[in-house]
Amino acid sequence: MRAILQDIRFAFRMLAKRPGTTTVIIVTLALGIGANVAVFSVVDAVLVKPMPVADPEGLVRLWATNTQPSSEGVCAVSAVNCMDWRDQSEKLDDLAVFQEDEYDLTGGDQAEKVGVVRATANLLPMLGVEASLGRLHTSSDDTSGAQRVAVLMDGLWQRSFGGIPDAIGQTIVLNGEPYTIIGVLPADLDRAWGTEGIDVWVPLCIDLSSTSRSSRSYESIARLKAGATLQEAQTEMNTIAARLATAYPNSNADRGVWVQPFSESMVSRETRIALKVLLAAVGFVLMIACANIANLLLVQSASRKKELSIRVAVGACRMRIARQLFTENAILAVVGGSCGLLVGMWMVGLLAVLLAGFLTHPEEIHVNGRVLAYSLAASCGAALLFGLYPAFSRANSSLGEAIKVGVGRTTSGPSRSRMQSGLIVSEVSLALLLVVCTGLMAKSLLALRSVELGFDPTGLLTMQIDLPAQRYAKSSQRAGFLDSACEAIAALPGVEVAGAVSELPLGGDVRATYITIEGRAPDESGHRDITNLVAATPGYFEAMKIRLLGGRLIQVSDVRDSAVAVINKAMADKFWPNDDAVGKRLRMGSVKKPGPWRTVVGVVDNVRHVHIKGQPEWQMFLPYTQWSPSSMALIVRTVDTPMTMVASVRDVLRRLDPDQPAYRIRPMIDVVSNYTVRSRVCTGLMGALAAIALLLASVGLYGIMSYGVSQRTREIGIRMALGAARVTVLRFVLKRCLVLCLLGILVGLPLSMLATRTLTSLLYEVSPVDPTTYIGVSMLLLSVSLLAGYLPARRATKVDPMVALRCE
Repeated sequence: MRAILQDIRFAFRMLAKRPGTTTVIIVTLALGIGANVAVFSVVDAVLVKPMPVADPEGLVRLWATNTQPSSEGVCAVSAVNCMDWRDQSEKLDDLAVFQEDEYDLTGGDQAEKVGVVRATANLLPMLGVEASLGRLHTSSDDTSGAQRVAVLMDGLWQRSFGGIPDAIGQTIVLNGEPYTIIGVLPADLDRAWGTEGIDVWVPLCIDLSSTSRSSRSYESIARLKAGATLQEAQTEMNTIAARLATAYPNSNADRGVWVQPFSESMVSRETRIALKVLLAAVGFVLMIACANIANLLLVQSASRKKELSIRVAVGACRMRIARQLFTENAILAVVGGSCGLLVGMWMVGLLAVLLAGFLTHPEEIHVNGRVLAYSLAASCGAALLFGLYPAFSRANSSLGEAIKVGVGRTTSGPSRSRMQSGLIVSEVSLALLLVVCTGLMAKSLLALRSVELGFDPTGLLTMQIDLPAQRYAKSSQRAGFLDSACEAIAALPGVEVAGAVSELPLGGDVRATYITIEGRAPDESGHRDITNLVAATPGYFEAMKIRLLGGRLIQVSDVRDSAVAVINKAMADKFWPNDDAVGKRLRMGSVKKPGPWRTVVGVVDNVRHVHIKGQPEWQMFLPYTQWSPSSMALIVRTVDTPMTMVASVRDVLRRLDPDQPAYRIRPMIDVVSNYTVRSRVCTGLMGALAAIALLLASVGLYGIMSYGVSQRTREIGIRMALGAARVTVLRFVLKRCLVLCLLGILVGLPLSMLATRTLTSLLYEVSPVDPTTYIGVSMLLLSVSLLAGYLPARRATKVDPMVALRCE
């Protein structure tokens, strides 16, 4: 212990003698470790933090698929099929069915829309959730004819009842029906459920005997039996799905089952990939920082070569010297890691704000025990990365060589020179990788932003309304309410036009229908065409500024008996590529129950309705008087900022129907922005990390070139004394810089081509091996490297030969 304390005291004295170098190392470490701490805090909150449910590893989600189980093309499940899965499975211990919905909560001062989960009685117990107040609903509550009961989420309980226990036994009105409150759920269930906006849980109450297997509108969660693996459960579900397909070919043909780990279902695949890419990126930044520090320590240790060799001469063993040097490096790592933790805590708050539109619960991003452990591991790893080689290489220095070194001269052996060059090459290659990733993501983001949406999102206010069957049983009643609402809203000051549509573009909803084109028979396989179906008011197209390409738009005169439709350009090009679609006829519905023939009266521009990526979908618009769904989105084009009109529009709806809430109120520009938020955030963060990496690599290259010039001052002086021109000296010095950069690029290019394949799902219309990006980034690194090497090279050309020759 006495020797260790002596090493620590001596280390602090030596570090204090070099305040500039010590500060640079600590700042570099703080930035590298701080970035790692911040990004790992996000990864921990989203991917690592245990779910607040009982035994999350044993929980799985079951999805229906069209072909083989995969993460693509999954859909909701049939409740009847779920019961068969449960009864026939030997690998599942239990299975629960649920459905998410939105109900009108009325009876208070103001009607509001609340998220509701309709679930079987075994779901919450399967998750290990207990009521914080009252009780959960039981199987006796989950039967037809039973008293309607509800379990509130903590947020609604606090908001509507002030968090008082007397709420148990009181009644709330959901969609016009009274429900008795029997319990309150814990506040942390939101994270376990993975969905914001859930306020109430009610019994599912479905009659399986009268429910069709084709009704796939439910979801399911199951728990594996003890000892059962995910693969075993998947194999068994494949067998059961094949058995059901044989028994019920009309509904289950070509239907499979995908067994997904519960934890994975809480976070999308793209989000997982994005977070893992960012975590790898900050790891590379820390490696570059450590390479820079190692180079700096190698340079600094050269000036101590004589001192350390004399210590060996007077009796210090080489291991003792190595321990002393490593103690200095360990102190640097501890101080740098502590500063990095402080920087990371500041960055965590910044990331929580930046990721607010990217993650469901950004408020859970904070520094905890796991993050502290990661910070300690990063600091220890950094100390090993940048400290081991400089310490042991200096401890093994030759005594005789050091004694012969003149005052003012230091030499660097070939092994140390190769090590320094190797570190620079690794820095350049890692910087190339990060800049290439940033370039690809930036190019993808530009491609996303350049997609033609088919409408103008600026100045638009959108909100969702539901017209429940209890008050609007007839289609004419719903159409009448929409007429009155759009007319009254359009008359408000600051409103240009108002309309309504059944599915908001890019809102996440879609309804499809089979269609039959007049004169066009299904193909030999019996395949029938499917198109997206949308109900719209006349003001919708004007409010969205959707271009009319031919014919006319929907009009008020299109009453219920006039069977007409407006289609988009993609649909017109598909079915009438060489003809005018206006005047052609089609009809919806099945072969057995076809609808009336509809005349195409207009063709409008393609609207990105479901996705920005990919080709535009086929789309058919029907007059709202001929089809009025209970759920509609109001579109209001305003003169001023859209959100300033919210109160006025709500007043209009309240006058028409006091129990009519509006929800999902947001500007259309935010709806569009949600589709690029992940690309924007990832590109911005990757860009910041790439800039840091590029800066560190260029600083490291500048440092090694500057050190090389100082080491070869006498040689340069002799060359110039013998007649070497300044241009020759400049070229001589820059040659090494160029060689190191080219080696780094040659190493980094194949490394980047391998690594960027993980970005495929995050890119749009950009190949992971896009040649223009690779060439552009390589030229950028060459330019930055030459600039970093030019300054030392320029200083070398100004060496006075006489001063250089007198350096001995």
